[in-house]
Amino acid sequence: MKNKLVVVFILSGLSLTAQVNCEEVREQYKQYQNGSPNASAARLLSTQLVECISSISDQKTKVIWTYNLLKLYVDAQQYEHARVTCDYCMEFAGSAYPSYYNNCYSFKHSLNGYTASNRVGRGASYSGKGNYLEEVVDAATFDDQNSRPFSAIEYERLIARRLTYPSGQVHEYTTYFKELVGTKKSLIQGPFILIGYDNQSISSGQDSGQQQVQVPSQYPQTKTKGGARQIEQRTSTGIGSRSSDQGLEKQLNELLVHLKSVYQVGTPDYYIPVYLFDSDLDREGYEAFSNFTYQVHGRSAAGRVAYFNPIDLSVVAWKATGNGTLNHEIVHAMLLQDYALIPGWLNEGFASMFEETSHNYYPMDNYRLIYLKQALRYGKMLTLDQLIAADRDEFNESEQAMLYAATARYFVMFLRDKGWLSTIYSGLKSYNYNESEDVAKLLVQKTGYGISALNIQFTNWLKYQQTPSKWASLENSVETYIREL
Repeated sequence: MKNKLVVVFILSGLSLTAQVNCEEVREQYKQYQNGSPNASAARLLSTQLVECISSISDQKTKVIWTYNLLKLYVDAQQYEHARVTCDYCMEFAGSAYPSYYNNCYSFKHSLNGYTASNRVGRGASYSGKGNYLEEVVDAATFDDQNSRPFSAIEYERLIARRLTYPSGQVHEYTTYFKELVGTKKSLIQGPFILIGYDNQSISSGQDSGQQQVQVPSQYPQTKTKGGARQIEQRTSTGIGSRSSDQGLEKQLNELLVHLKSVYQVGTPDYYIPVYLFDSDLDREGYEAFSNFTYQVHGRSAAGRVAYFNPIDLSVVAWKATGNGTLNHEIVHAMLLQDYALIPGWLNEGFASMFEETSHNYYPMDNYRLIYLKQALRYGKMLTLDQLIAADRDEFNESEQAMLYAATARYFVMFLRDKGWLSTIYSGLKSYNYNESEDVAKLLVQKTGYGISALNIQFTNWLKYQQTPSKWASLENSVETYIREL
C-alpha cells in the first residue's frame, strides 16, 4: 500500500522529489528508448519523470508522459507502481485519446495476470506419470536469459495480438498465429482459436526473430468491464491428450458452458489463442516444446508444461501431459477476462480446482493436498489472512509458492463444498474488489463467519480430506520442502 500512495501523491501534484530539468529528462528518455531495457536505469528515470508529469498542464502531453512512465515502471519491474499509473493514464486519456486509454487498460489487465514475467522456480509437482515427467524436465537444458520478465516494448507487441470477440478479422489473425509457429493446422471454436490442433508436426528450430510476420492490425479496440523449479504437472480426464484431439473443441466448449452456468463467468471479450504442441514424453520432446514456446513468446518453457500469458491472453500447452494443465490455464484465461482485478488467491485457487475433476467438473483431490497435510503436521499452514493478502510474488517466485498454490486450491474447494463459492465470486466481481480488506469483509458477509472462525472451519475440513494413494511417492520430497520453509 505504501508504494501505491507514493505514486498517487506524485501524480496528484504533491511532489516528493527535488526539482528536475524536464527537457533533460525527456532527452534521457529518448536515449533510453534507443537502448536496451534496463531495470536500474528505468527506476532512476521514473523518479525524475514523475516530477515533470505533475507540472504538465496540456492534456495530451500529460497522457503521453504518463504512458511513458507506465512503461518505465514495467521495465523497472515495479509492477505495483505500474498498476496505479495505469489508472492515472486512463483517467488523463479519457475519451479524448482512446488509443492511449486502451493501451493503458490492456497493460493493467495484463499486470494482474500474475504470470506476465514468465518466471518460474524449481520444484516438485507431479502428474500421474510420477517422477518420470520431472526427470524429463530436469534433464532438459534452458537459457536462463529467456526467463527474464517482458519489457514494456514486448508488452506493446503482445497486446497488439489481442482480438476482440467476435471479430471479422479472426481468420486474418489465425493466419498470423499459424505462421508464428509454422503450422497449417487450426480450428476456430467460439472464443477459442486452436493452433497446431491435430497431432501434425509443428516445425521447430526457427528463430522467431527472423520470421517476417506482421500483426494484422495494431492495438484492436479494447472493451472494458465495470523454493523449489515449479513444474506444474496436472492431470485430469483426457482433454488435450493425444488420443482425444477429435473432441477437444467440444470439451473446451463444455468447460466454457460450465463456468458460465455455475459461476456466471461472462463470455470472453477477446479470443483465446490456444497453442498446442505435440511431441513424445521425453527430454527431446520437452526441449522441442521449449523451442515452441520461444517461437510463441520469445521465452523458453523453463520448467513449465503449460502456461497462460495474460499479455496476449493466450494459452500454450504440451499435449503429452494431458488436460489438467490445459484446463487450469484455460480457466485463468476466462477468469482474467471476466474479472480484471481478480485477487491472486482466487485466480490461482479457482484455476487449480479444475486440474483434476470427475463428472460435471467435480474437483478431486490431487498432489497439492500433500503440501497442506505436511504443513498441518509441522505447523507451517498459512492463515487465510496471509492467503488473501498475498501478492504476485508469493504465488510466482517465493519459496512458499507451492504452499500458497495448494492453500488457494483447497480454500476454493472448501468454499465450493460449503455452497459459498458462486456467490462469493459473483459478489467480489460485482464490486471489483481487489484489496484484501474488502475481500475479507465480503467473505464474512457471504459466509456469516469471521475470518478467524472461517480459518478454523477450513483447517478442520482439511483434516478429513484423503490424499489419493497414487500420490504417495511424493510424501518424502514434499515433507522435506515444508520442513525447510
